[in-house]
Amino acid sequence: MNKLVQTFRYIIERTEAKLSSGEGQYSGICPAHHDKSPSLSISIIQGRILLHCHAGCDINQILQELGIKMQDLFECSSVGKPALQYENENKLKYEQAGSRAKEIWDQSTQATDDHPYLLSKKVQNHGLKLSEGKLVVPLYDENSVLQSLQFISHTGEKKFLGGGRTKGCYYPLGGVPEKTLYLAEGFATAATIQETVGGSVAIAFNANNLKPVAISL
Repeated sequence: MNKLVQTFRYIIERTEAKLSSGEGQYSGICPAHHDKSPSLSISIIQGRILLHCHAGCDINQILQELGIKMQDLFECSSVGKPALQYENENKLKYEQAGSRAKEIWDQSTQATDDHPYLLSKKVQNHGLKLSEGKLVVPLYDENSVLQSLQFISHTGEKKFLGGGRTKGCYYPLGGVPEKTLYLAEGFATAATIQETVGGSVAIAFNANNLKPVAISL
């Protein structure tokens, strides 16, 4: 067993990761923040280990908590300028996920207020769409460009589109803010605020993303 595979297995074990797709992608608990939801995507492709936290944790924070170095994510033959190479890999991954997100969003149908999750939370759909029975929440960046999607099942299980950017991305409810902008972690909370208080609300999708979204807006 080579060192890269050993590192990969260590990360899988350390983050309690489970296989999340048939393409060898795992989802584990990110060690860089306290939320125990599986937000860390882990995969090994072409001699390198790819890590991406959907809560927006920095790769250096993740590596520090795991007790490994950037070069440990690469085979010896591909160690040259690992940080820059990793940044380029993530940029490409974001671009591919953004294209996939647009494709899914365009093919999805308009959600209605009788979806089981919306009924359980007693909120309206606020422009969400529906794909394979799941609510689809879009994630936009500071330039209003679609970057990723969040899927919510009828039981409330939430998953992000693999490889998509989350940090600094949001979904707005109530139009462009004039005076006060409310920030919320999840859709149901944001919808409740908008329907109860009114005004503009932005969904940040997790606590770590509240500050980046506030800066973006």
